[in-house]
Amino acid sequence: PTLTNCDKERIHEINSIQSGGFLLALTPDWVIERASANSGTFLNHPIEEILGVNLTALIMPEAVHAIRNRLSSLYRQDVIERLFAISLQEGGPSFDLAVHTSGDLIILEAELSEETGELNAGSMVRSMIDHVQHQHHVAELTHEAVRLVQALTGYDRVMIYRFHPDGSGEVIAEGCRPSMEPFLGLRYPATDIPKQARALLVRNPIRILLDI
Repeated sequence: PTLTNCDKERIHEINSIQSGGFLLALTPDWVIERASANSGTFLNHPIEEILGVNLTALIMPEAVHAIRNRLSSLYRQDVIERLFAISLQEGGPSFDLAVHTSGDLIILEAELSEETGELNAGSMVRSMIDHVQHQHHVAELTHEAVRLVQALTGYDRVMIYRFHPDGSGEVIAEGCRPSMEPFLGLRYPATDIPKQARALLVRNPIRILLDI
């Protein structure tokens, strides 16, 4: 019964985000209709001064232009466009952004950008794509993909998880710190990830956990 109840949990409608970033929901004319409770901390305004305000009044024109350009690239609701190392306010920190739409709303997610030193994130991503394109087998491609993503992000662990026709899942590629227990090759039953969670992963196949 407990495992069956997992399939009924409304995790696709959860009203919380990870603490390392903030989320805004904008109307088509860029008025902030919803905002995560921590938005004020990142935007240097009380939450009361954020809700109902046009985003263009809170961030620099250059950031507005960059976000608009990414929005114009969206061709369906499930697509997410990303921007890296974008300054939202004069003298403020840089953010990595994810932009998509949900119904009539524009969803903007932001997290503090990691420093990349001498290397530009865009050129690093292009290099990653070039490496991956030269792989001809799934096993080689996935192994190279996790290796490069971990090198770019510095994450403790990067995994590729494949769902089988019966709903079970398997870790088919992994890169992790030597001190960590590897998960590569482990297989989990369909009950490990509820069906609504699997549906979310089909819509957005990238998941990032800030802390565990």
